[in-house]
Amino acid sequence: MKKAIQLLGATLVAGLLFAGCGDESGNSGSADPVKKDEPVAVQENKDPVTVLFYENQVFDDDEFEMLVTEPTKKKYPYISFDIRTGDLNKLIAAGEVPDIIQAHNGILSTYTSVGAAMDLNPMLKQYNLDTGIYEPAIMQSLKDDKGALLALPYAVNFTALYYNKDIFDKFGVPYPKDGMTWDQTIEIAKKVTRDDGGVHYRGLDPEQMNRLTRPLALDYFDMKTMKSTMNDPRWRTIFETVKKVYTLPGNMPEKLAGNTGLNPFTKDKNVAMFATTNQIHRMVDAAETGLNWDLVQYPSLPEAPGVSTDVDAHILLIPQTAKHKDAAMKVIQVRMSDEVQKLLVSKTARVSPMKDPIYKKEFASDLPGTKGKNIEGAFKGKIVAAPIRTLYLKESQAIANDIFVKYVNGEIDLNTALRQSDEEINKYVASQTK
Repeated sequence: MKKAIQLLGATLVAGLLFAGCGDESGNSGSADPVKKDEPVAVQENKDPVTVLFYENQVFDDDEFEMLVTEPTKKKYPYISFDIRTGDLNKLIAAGEVPDIIQAHNGILSTYTSVGAAMDLNPMLKQYNLDTGIYEPAIMQSLKDDKGALLALPYAVNFTALYYNKDIFDKFGVPYPKDGMTWDQTIEIAKKVTRDDGGVHYRGLDPEQMNRLTRPLALDYFDMKTMKSTMNDPRWRTIFETVKKVYTLPGNMPEKLAGNTGLNPFTKDKNVAMFATTNQIHRMVDAAETGLNWDLVQYPSLPEAPGVSTDVDAHILLIPQTAKHKDAAMKVIQVRMSDEVQKLLVSKTARVSPMKDPIYKKEFASDLPGTKGKNIEGAFKGKIVAAPIRTLYLKESQAIANDIFVKYVNGEIDLNTALRQSDEEINKYVASQTK
């Protein structure tokens, strides 16, 4: 057996592939997104059922109560939850296959490789669920090559360029605008990277090199060819662009790995611009300690004008051997209902995967700290479909990032950096697939 399939452990594979495949039938009722006025062709079973709900993407208790427990109880009072986190392998080894897995699409292949995601198309047909309510790029990103729908999204991420208005005001520099390129953003960063009053201000932080792969829908390894993608010319653009940011005089962070800019931007308040994902809650919290922030559209690369990211979705999966598939689908229906999606966007500042513009209009509407901010700028960039990323994403990313740091520090040139990344990633994957 390939080592890749052992990612969650042999016991996980055995538990998922050979455990009993019990299921109960039931009627979903009329919760969105069921097509209205069309009956569901199953009979409802109202026997009490406890859904084993595994969280990889974790909600806090209040959010889970608001977005999952209460609305489910309201529609299906006989459904309760057993919520689990932690080591999924140990859970499966104990004979407890989750009925629902809450995760994100970046690690979807981790679950599909061990049978922890079933094709949801038959259940969608059974429940008459209309997937046309979702953004097409999101749905495309959750399908395999054969058209199997492996998960349903309940939220998606965005990227944006946050900026500290006080730093720009201090140095008399105009604020960033929507629709900028990375080169334009770098030019602005030059003007706000300086020392003043004993404080050193960095002009721009791109969060990490990996973030710039997303607008290009670029992965480190291609599972079809079983080869590294580091020879793709788009990697040159990524390496060169991020190096230009870091090597602006005075703009080098203390470290080049991980999320380098969040604390300096929100707590230290010495970074003028920070390009990253949806950090609205952190910005609102930081405003209470004096951060005067706003945001604009994420900068774009030449190969993808106007594109801010590929699909970065928070998703719900039903394992093939889940005991309560019917109840799981009912819970998912409730999560997609208009009532819950409006709570999701207005109160938790998460982005809905639905096409209806009302969800963008109501985004963060119940967070007073967002009033007067250019929130619409976060939605101006295009979102493109994402690949189902490699099983080896974490390790491949670490390899490329370590070599990228050497390139930024001038230890190796670009050609050497890309060649070494290619060789090391291929070598690592080969060691896992013998």
